[in-house]
Amino acid sequence: MRGARQTKDDRPIVLISAGVGVTPMICILNTLVANGSRSPIFFFHGARNGNEHAFGRHLRAIARSHENVHVHVAYSRPAPGDLLVSHYNACGRIAIGVIQQLIGSPYGNFFLCGPSAFMRELYEDLAQGGVQLDCIHYEFFGPATAEFGRFQSPTSYVPYQIRYDPTGESVLWDGRSPLLDMALNQGLNAAYGCRSGVCGTCACKLLEGEVNYAQSSVAPIRKDMVLLCCAKPASDIVVALGEEPQQVRSG
Repeated sequence: MRGARQTKDDRPIVLISAGVGVTPMICILNTLVANGSRSPIFFFHGARNGNEHAFGRHLRAIARSHENVHVHVAYSRPAPGDLLVSHYNACGRIAIGVIQQLIGSPYGNFFLCGPSAFMRELYEDLAQGGVQLDCIHYEFFGPATAEFGRFQSPTSYVPYQIRYDPTGESVLWDGRSPLLDMALNQGLNAAYGCRSGVCGTCACKLLEGEVNYAQSSVAPIRKDMVLLCCAKPASDIVVALGEEPQQVRSG
């Protein structure tokens, strides 16, 4: 494997998905494994049955070859053929009880993706179970853009100016979107991967101004760099789009 890039600490990384929400979770898992992460990784996924379980074989292969990767799959309606093979661990839905039982601690970085009702329920359960809110990350698919918890859009905001060099393209912040989405909406060529602050692919140099992070990042970056996928402006800023992304790698 390539030179290891460790996370900020040894807290477990918990990836929780349902249905097509497995796609970004697999992306995060692949990145962690490729970069040699030694952190405990828990992968929870819920599907209807084996016929609708994407990446099942790939997921099982990673778990077999990496002792720090732990997988729990639940099928809500197992097909007859699923009973003949060990493709899933439980019948039903992914719920907070099994997550708490297998992890044993609320101290970790949690990533959610799936239907909005599924994520909303798990978000509230994790928060009530003692997980810090800035350690719960989530992503919606399609038109479901309603946010919850601490990520609700403000009723008022400062329309900071964002300038992306070397194109010189400038845009006023919409008060909600991270820097990556603002760049992509302008048709700019911005590199990205997991969109969750894990892989570091979207790291760029911050030339001017200050940013806040909507969620805590896992990828280590220099003080003069910024992760576009989860950063929002705290002042007018200038970003060197695509400059020195390799600098986030170590080892």
